Amino acid sequence: MHAWDPVRVEDHLPVDEVAVPPGWEPPSSLGRVPVERVFEGHRWRDRTPEGGPETAAVRAQNTRFGTP
Repeated sequence: MHAWDPVRVEDHLPVDEVAVPPGWEPPSSLGRVPVERVFEGHRWRDRTPEGGPETAAVRAQNTRFGTP
């Protein structure tokens, strides 16, 4: 699961009706998973004005590679 903005909640049944390109396998349901498992390892981001994308990128770089 990946989203930049709010995640849409949609019915899963139409997935079986998706047109499949040649050479691809049709999508199929593998079962259900608790939402806690879906978000396991998720890192919540700071969405305050002080924590904008530029600041977050610098902070992530400093965390990963050390402060310059």
